[in-house]
Order: sequence, then C-alpha cells, then structure tokens
Amino acid sequence: MSQELPLEQQRENLNKMIEREQKFVDDGDRLKRLLKNEDFKAVILEGYIKDEAVRLTKMLGDANVIMNPEMKSAVIHDIGGIGSFDAFLRAFEQRVDQAISNIDAAREELDRIDDEEDQDGTEE
Repeated sequence: MSQELPLEQQRENLNKMIEREQKFVDDGDRLKRLLKNEDFKAVILEGYIKDEAVRLTKMLGDANVIMNPEMKSAVIHDIGGIGSFDAFLRAFEQRVDQAISNIDAAREELDRIDDEEDQDGTEE
C-alpha cells in the first residue's frame, strides 16, 4: 500500500513541475518567433531544409557521385542531417504542446488540493 504525500509536498512537487515545463513553453515561444522570422524562413526553412535537400537529392542522380562511394556517403549523410533537423523542429513543437498539457493538468491538481484543504478547514 502506498502512502499519499502530504498536500504541501504535493503542491511543492506540482509547482516545481510547472516551473520545469514552463521552460519548454518559453522555448516554444522562441521557436514560434524564429519560424515567423523572414530571415530564418529564407535561410533555414527554404534555403536549407527545402532547397539544400533538393540539391543533395539531385546529386544522387549524378554519375560522378554514384561512382564515388565517399561522395555518395557524404551526400546521404547530409540529407540525413537535414531530415534530423526538420524532425527536431517538429518534435520540439510536440514537446511544447505536451508541456502546455502538463501545466494545465498540474494547475487542475493544485486547484483540487486547494479545494481539499478548504473542505478540511471547514470540517473542523
């Protein structure tokens, strides 16, 4: 049988979790600003993630690249790097969404604790 933590300890744990998760939300706000920034969009989203991926993919059709295992390996590695970076951005956005959900759940739990303490205080 597990013992439930005292309400004050639960409150402290929830507040620490909110603070930790809020850092993800803050970084998510930074990422949103970056994604709206015209320079970032031009250089990173268009120039790197889109255009560089197309350029590298076309290189795989070049006989000189196909016949040179080192060049072919380097091109494939670079394509993988672009994919990894793009996946990082998408995963980061999902982690921010999860942090927002976690904060909402923690705040609901804090409200429940407050209600429980109010009920305990009125019953005495």
